[in-house]
Amino acid sequence: MPDLPDFDRELKRIMSSLDQMEEVQRRLTEIRGVGEAHNGLIKVEVGPSGALLDLTLDPRAMRLDSQSLREAILSASQEALRKVSEEMDGLVSGLVPEGFGDFMTGQGNLAMPSFDDGGVTSTSDPLADARATLEQVRRDLM
Repeated sequence: MPDLPDFDRELKRIMSSLDQMEEVQRRLTEIRGVGEAHNGLIKVEVGPSGALLDLTLDPRAMRLDSQSLREAILSASQEALRKVSEEMDGLVSGLVPEGFGDFMTGQGNLAMPSFDDGGVTSTSDPLADARATLEQVRRDLM
């Protein structure tokens, strides 16, 4: 039989790490990046996946020829994406092992295995699955 005080201490450490990861995951979904071009006449806002959330064109931007307008929108979009990426890197660095960035942003596919007896099943939330699995292991050892 394993030493339960040591196991409990390690379980608390892991659960604390999971709490931190859940907070980072929540904060990642709230990240927004804003980029500007042509002295602020064009503003682009993107979300954590890079999806365009907003595009603001000052009426004076409409005086630009189509090629200049296109280049300015692309430039503002690239700036917004760069800002999102930097903010994501800042949140994730030091908390998540290398290669788990996609997992944290919901882009990866990591599922915990379910137990044969049906005690734990996989959900769409890998952190919740990890927490449930650890709790099941703890119950099984007691």
